[in-house]
Amino acid sequence: MGAGYHGGFGATKGSALKILPSSGSTPAIKINVRKQDIIDALMGVTDMSTLIAENIENKNIGVNILGDRLFEAAYGKSADIGSINGFQRGRNIYIRKSSITGYSVFVHEGTHAMDFVNGVAEKLIGSHQGEFKAFVHEHDYQIKKGEKVEFKNKDEILVHIKINYK
Repeated sequence: MGAGYHGGFGATKGSALKILPSSGSTPAIKINVRKQDIIDALMGVTDMSTLIAENIENKNIGVNILGDRLFEAAYGKSADIGSINGFQRGRNIYIRKSSITGYSVFVHEGTHAMDFVNGVAEKLIGSHQGEFKAFVHEHDYQIKKGEKVEFKNKDEILVHIKINYK
């Protein structure tokens, strides 16, 4: 998807993030998310999340969590930028700090980054086929981890991709 703006972990102790609950009745919970927190959340849940965790740990995949303004600057101008929670460019994934409600977004974007690491062309990574693969891995992770599931089944994923991706 092009070049991005780095705002990752570096030598810092991590970024304070709000993890929003699935029900609107509970206030947002503030937690400190560090690189190791992401690795721990992904490790051992599914084959793909484990592979992504290992590649984050080995620095084959970079993780960048950005505030809204930096995220939008990194992504670029778009009419629907507010609905985009993450993207991948090369070996790096960029996650919108304000949109994090669980770790499945790291699986989705990490799947794209893994494809890049494995030599898959960017054009294919961003294709309907590439998006389907990323959504399926994200869906599998949500089920295994007990996160809120975005889609009921693979047919709903296909419909979402057909409507929202050109």
